[in-house]
Amino acid sequence: DTSHFPEGAARWAETHHPDGRLWNSPPIGGYLVWRLYPAVQVLMDGRNGLAYDLDDVARVDASERDPAAFASLVQARDLQWAITRAFEGNPTGIPLANSRKWAMVFLDDVSAIYVRRGGVDDRFAADGYRILRHLSNPGEVLDLAVHGGASARSLAHDGALAAADDPRSAKAAF
Repeated sequence: DTSHFPEGAARWAETHHPDGRLWNSPPIGGYLVWRLYPAVQVLMDGRNGLAYDLDDVARVDASERDPAAFASLVQARDLQWAITRAFEGNPTGIPLANSRKWAMVFLDDVSAIYVRRGGVDDRFAADGYRILRHLSNPGEVLDLAVHGGASARSLAHDGALAAADDPRSAKAAF
């Protein structure tokens, strides 16, 4: 069911073959294991305390919202790319969306993929999104479009990428 599972992100990973270790939103980890293992090793899946140390579960859970927790995991595990949930109204992967150290390279209505700038997957960043992030506020996006100039050109680039990533998406069409 592509409206709930990160199938688009899985296809992107299979096509582009990013290197290095992955950070992922734990609730989609099981699907990513099913689709991408053994080529991709997820950080954590939804089994939580059944398969992982409870301190690690808490640390990964905090990394979805807390920039310091996220940065700590990136450093400790040398994480190079990330797949986060991107459902409308579901703020996860907040440190990714707020950091210019990470470039968004894929977006659909379910998930987003980021690569670490200057990392082993930096080759994808140049063709990635320039302004949009998976948590971009629609009102702010509209303001950028209305004011024109360089921001509007970058936004047009991002809109074309979004439409290519998920042609059926109302968010991409906007």
